[in-house]
Amino acid sequence: MNIKTVFILLVLMMVSCNKKTPAAATAGAEQYVHADYDTTAIDSFSSGAISVDVAQRIRMSSRRYQDSLQRVREKEMEQKLKQEQEQLAREKQAAEKKKQEAAAAGSRGPVTENQ
Repeated sequence: MNIKTVFILLVLMMVSCNKKTPAAATAGAEQYVHADYDTTAIDSFSSGAISVDVAQRIRMSSRRYQDSLQRVREKEMEQKLKQEQEQLAREKQAAEKKKQEAAAAGSRGPVTENQ
């Protein structure tokens, strides 16, 4: 090989392997911003995806959901007890009223048409 050819190749390699990048090339490039959250997309067919039914069963089995169901049941039981107590109180009042009417009718004596 010729010395001139070797010299030209050596100069071309130095120029092409230069680590400095021009300012115009970096000005248009977007900067990378690290996200603080998981950005991995999970579609419905991937291994990390769960079906709607499974998700609903998980929510229903959670402690908070079970506690809320228990509170609803307790409120329903309290309302039932109040209704039963009110019904018993009305029945007692009706029975007392009948006794008072019977006692008032008994003190007047028998009612006859000729009197």
